[in-house]
Amino acid sequence: MKILITGASGFLGGYLVQAAQGRGELIGTFWEHPMPMPGVELHRMDLTDLVALAQFVRKVQPQIIIHTAALANLDACEAQKDLAWRSNVDATRMMAAVAHQLGCRLVHISTDMVFDGKRGNYSEDDTPEPISYYGYSKRMAEEDVLHAYPDALVVRVALLYGFPVSGGNSFSTELFKQLRAGNRIKVFVDQFRCPIWAGNAAAAVVELATKSIRGVLHLAGSERLSRAEFARELARQMDADSQLLEEVSMQAVEWLVPRPKDVSLNITRVRQVLQTPLLDCRNGIKQMLAMAPQNRTSN
Repeated sequence: MKILITGASGFLGGYLVQAAQGRGELIGTFWEHPMPMPGVELHRMDLTDLVALAQFVRKVQPQIIIHTAALANLDACEAQKDLAWRSNVDATRMMAAVAHQLGCRLVHISTDMVFDGKRGNYSEDDTPEPISYYGYSKRMAEEDVLHAYPDALVVRVALLYGFPVSGGNSFSTELFKQLRAGNRIKVFVDQFRCPIWAGNAAAAVVELATKSIRGVLHLAGSERLSRAEFARELARQMDADSQLLEEVSMQAVEWLVPRPKDVSLNITRVRQVLQTPLLDCRNGIKQMLAMAPQNRTSN
């Protein structure tokens, strides 16, 4: 079985490659950051070259596609809307059309940022109302995927944390570095997500890719937390000084692009179909710290 993981050199992509090892022949794509990945056939792929994209997928003939590649930086999407649209919407529409033609399994990775954050605890039945262009492009990609390929699965993944195993980065890496260095760092008390350790998310996505579930599912950690609450638990498990955490409001920062206040996700539905347990913050951070840089034998 061939499994195609787009964006394999990204943060989630690297964990997906690890989670999919031993399940078949792995093909990964990258754009700017080729990373050595044992057991993975890597190819450079330009999301904006739709003809080449379609030709590549048809040539590979995968049985499973996990499409995680995207332009995901909020500020970059706002500043380069045309590029964001071509990367996040046009490319995804083409991916879905080709997957439908080939009859292969398609799992498209979306985001909690499709919601406006006004109330939180969003279920799959709630209407997305994004407040950033990134969120808007991902919402439109979701619609295009399911229109072009009704049997596809869209997985809205919450805020990821962990150390990168290939490329990409996360907010938790910076928190870890600053706490370990003894530096003060600002954390928000009024921004809420359901953060999930990237290794846990990847295992769940790979499991979902082997099932016949279609439509939309929410994938997140089992707790709604503020950034400050997450940071306090990380500091506790690191035996770091929690006084280094300067708790502030999001209103204290002038954003180029607005951030939603509470995009916590309801995960009732995905728990009914997953065997992979979705970890709480304490256990997720424990797994994360087991991979801390000083404990790694390789990267």
